[in-house]
Amino acid sequence: MDLNQIQDGDYSSLQGKWKLEAAEAQSKDTTNSTPNDFKVTKNEITNGTITLSDAGIKYNGNTEDVTYNQVSSTAGNGFGLEIKTDDQNSNQVCSVEFYPIGTTGGYTLDGEKVNSKNTIVISSNYNSLTEVYVEEETNETTVNASWNAAKDQQLTQFMSQWGQTMDQDYDKYDGRQELKTSTGTEYPSGLTKVTVQGQQASIGWSENGVGKYDYNVVAIYNHDGTKPPLPNHITYFFAFHNGQPIILVDQSRDGTPDLGTTQNAKLKAGFNSIAKS
Repeated sequence: MDLNQIQDGDYSSLQGKWKLEAAEAQSKDTTNSTPNDFKVTKNEITNGTITLSDAGIKYNGNTEDVTYNQVSSTAGNGFGLEIKTDDQNSNQVCSVEFYPIGTTGGYTLDGEKVNSKNTIVISSNYNSLTEVYVEEETNETTVNASWNAAKDQQLTQFMSQWGQTMDQDYDKYDGRQELKTSTGTEYPSGLTKVTVQGQQASIGWSENGVGKYDYNVVAIYNHDGTKPPLPNHITYFFAFHNGQPIILVDQSRDGTPDLGTTQNAKLKAGFNSIAKS
């Protein structure tokens, strides 16, 4: 579940098999009587009644503009995304919420403290309708997910402490705004133009570390240097390669960035410990 792609109107990260987990209308449980008409294509999500696309949310034949809101997980373990009709004068307000694996919010499966599956919640104030869908099968295997919000928070704390020992301040890619280095390269979009250890490689952003790339990047941290020669930077990519944690680093100043593996033993040990926890 790639929240950045979703906000851009690209739903390809959601093209797995989805199950209607729960439904409610007018405060009554309608799970057993609600047909599962949920479908996802690259450009559209629909439950048969409410349809989300890049154009907005369509309901009862009308398409409304939408607003995008980051939703804090109720347990402080990451964020979800709410896409909601922005016509506050309308009698029909609809929303579609997205909660990735490892977050807590909107809805969790019975007995779980965090979502073990990607979750989508579709709701409308008309008839107080709420439908909850969970992903049963996905291109990014949920059962073997290597990364989650709790591990990401551990890495954030580790990098803050490690940066102090190195006398370096690191900015983190927040999952939304591109992380720009002092040389002008922006990540993660710039990963499409890099090489890895001198070779062309499949590398890209993956929220849970189990994706379609050879190198599935789960976190990016950048430090821009202040001492000559300028500009200079150190950018770390925390990733999974063949299911194993790996840290790649970019210190290029011009030309095509070529990522190599970090030689810092303490940094590698810290990431390995968090990844395998």
